[in-house]
Amino acid sequence: MAESQKVTYQISSSVVDEVREAVEHGYATSMSRFVEDALRRRLRDLQTERVRERCRQAAQDTRLAAEIAQVEAAFERVDSRQIPDARQIPDE
Repeated sequence: MAESQKVTYQISSSVVDEVREAVEHGYATSMSRFVEDALRRRLRDLQTERVRERCRQAAQDTRLAAEIAQVEAAFERVDSRQIPDARQIPDE
């Protein structure tokens, strides 16, 4: 595990109470662990949203769309039925 660092944040009392209760019910080993898990989950969500946004931007990129179309056209010419079954290839 990475080195931990003590930090101070202002969090509403009601949230602190809910976190404390969650820890008491065994949902985390400590309040610190609960908060760290929540922060990691949020960071993962943000990363996912950034990737989705890049995908949305890429979908609007006409040059990328043209390049994808070229690649798809090249692969259309490769038909899996033209690849011989391994059982049909003579042994040398």
